[in-house]
Amino acid sequence: MLPVEGGKGKKKKKKVFTKPKKPIHRHKLEKMRALKYFKVTENDDGSFKVERTRDECPNPVCGAGVFMAQHKDRKYCGKCHLTYAAK
Repeated sequence: MLPVEGGKGKKKKKKVFTKPKKPIHRHKLEKMRALKYFKVTENDDGSFKVERTRDECPNPVCGAGVFMAQHKDRKYCGKCHLTYAAK
């Protein structure tokens, strides 16, 4: 057997951090979110009419049922990243 030369040596000095840790973005759960996408109104004859409050994405990749998010200055599709800027 040969003797081991060197080894671990001294302990490393602990690193001093200069900035605080960045907070993690957490997904917020919004209860009954689907109520934001549709508006139900009752007609005179007692039947109900369902209207969409958001625009659907026109991109053929998305298909039906994918709504665009409404921001104050644009409309945005989260699936295909299509953006319409408001004038």
